Amino acid sequence: MISIIDDDHGVREGTASLLRSLGYEVQTFESGRAFLDWDGSKSSVCCAIVDITMPEVDGFELHRQLVRDGCRFPIIFLTALTDAVATARIRECHVHSVLTKPCSEQKLVDCVESALAKQ
Repeated sequence: MISIIDDDHGVREGTASLLRSLGYEVQTFESGRAFLDWDGSKSSVCCAIVDITMPEVDGFELHRQLVRDGCRFPIIFLTALTDAVATARIRECHVHSVLTKPCSEQKLVDCVESALAKQ
């Protein structure tokens, strides 16, 4: 299963629709908190697509908590942030990929396929 965690409804549902059309099982979450509070098995997640800028639990904090909890699935960050501070924080996370919004559908699919190939 691919988890999409983004507070932007359009991005979240558009990404989910694209991936479902390619045959992937997708679960969506409107926030990092919603994902952390989800009572489903995180072990069923093969890849997560995570927005960095979200209220309450942002992508950086979500990543930190997942690593602390032993989750090892690949994470693809989505972001509109391109400043030096954000870039440095992204590098520190060692996520699978980083996509700058807006990104092409093909680039997103390529990143997902690359992440899933590492599983």
